[in-house]
Amino acid sequence: MIARASSLLATLLVLSSSSGALADDGTTEPARRAYVEGLRLRDAGDVDGSVRKLREAHELYPTAVTALEYGRALRLARRLIEARELLRSVHDMPRRPNESDKSEASRAEAERLATDLAGRIPSLEVVVTFPVDCDGCAASQVTIDGRPATGPVAVDPGRHTVQAVAGGIVRDSEVELAEGQKRRVVLRFPAVVRGAAQSDGGVSGWTYAGFGVAGAGLVVGTVTGIVTLVAAGRMDRCDDVNKVCPEDVHVERAQTFGWISTVSFALMGAGLVVGGVGLWSAKRTRSAGVHPVIGLGHAGLEGAF
Repeated sequence: MIARASSLLATLLVLSSSSGALADDGTTEPARRAYVEGLRLRDAGDVDGSVRKLREAHELYPTAVTALEYGRALRLARRLIEARELLRSVHDMPRRPNESDKSEASRAEAERLATDLAGRIPSLEVVVTFPVDCDGCAASQVTIDGRPATGPVAVDPGRHTVQAVAGGIVRDSEVELAEGQKRRVVLRFPAVVRGAAQSDGGVSGWTYAGFGVAGAGLVVGTVTGIVTLVAAGRMDRCDDVNKVCPEDVHVERAQTFGWISTVSFALMGAGLVVGGVGLWSAKRTRSAGVHPVIGLGHAGLEGAF
């Protein structure tokens, strides 16, 4: 307790000795009060309250001393990444003309703590796997705590949520990391995605193209077929012997529309075949096999036959 009181008194003297730089804007005294309250809350075990007050003090009056104590509070709150970045920034803080030995000592201690924290920050990597026969399979999204993740990612100690999405299927898991721990989480998928063209459950672009062509063929074939039938009805007025028709009867146009209608219905049939084969292939891809499943609060096997 005596040591803490002595340290606090020394720090207050440091803040007081630098008050000339901020004497006109009224921030020195509020910073001093926030600093004292932050240290008191930390001694009382209120880590979150200490972080808030020491952040306030540092924002009002940024010095090596306030940065060091704010960084220590962040470390107690297990916010190691933020603490390390803050402590590293002390090295680049401009020195005040009247800076004391206490400030110089705080700079050295901040650098030492930043180096120590570098080895205590955990890392987490998400690995997505597919069956060995799933050429071109890929996850469309991989996140750690909702943020995109590629390769090992530095995280704070504690619980984290990892997630991957592939072909509309979601795999997720929760993992607890201790200080300094490095861990890989494997999320396994069935063979549902074969390249970027199959981003929605394994249905290929050819399937959509086939059904699209079939739909267009149906529309065009129907319209031109109706036109052909109407024209054919008018051809009853033609003189077959002399091969002469009224001016409003266009035989060649009727024949052209009839040809277009026939081709359109043929394309419709081809499109239905392509689309049907695509759906059948996607269903086969998903149907057979047993795959591990990892999820929030559960693990097991998934399969269909």
